[in-house]
Amino acid sequence: MEEKKKKDNTMLIVLINIVVLIIYTIVLKSLMKGDYDILALFAVIGTHFVICIITSIFYKTKAFLLSAAIIFLVGFSTCVYVFNR
Repeated sequence: MEEKKKKDNTMLIVLINIVVLIIYTIVLKSLMKGDYDILALFAVIGTHFVICIITSIFYKTKAFLLSAAIIFLVGFSTCVYVFNR
């Protein structure tokens, strides 16, 4: 009997989450021109991070945990950059 190989979608999940992060960062930065744009970006990135953590718990995959780590590193460093401009 030949076993079917299970596809590893880890990099696809991580790529989709990074693309979503880039899209909403660009959209928020272009729409927000006030003093509180950093707080809106922080809230959206924090929500995305929490959703990835919860998804990794329920689906028991490390892909969403890896996505959460990348979102934490890239997203919050983007917040620091925007804040220090």
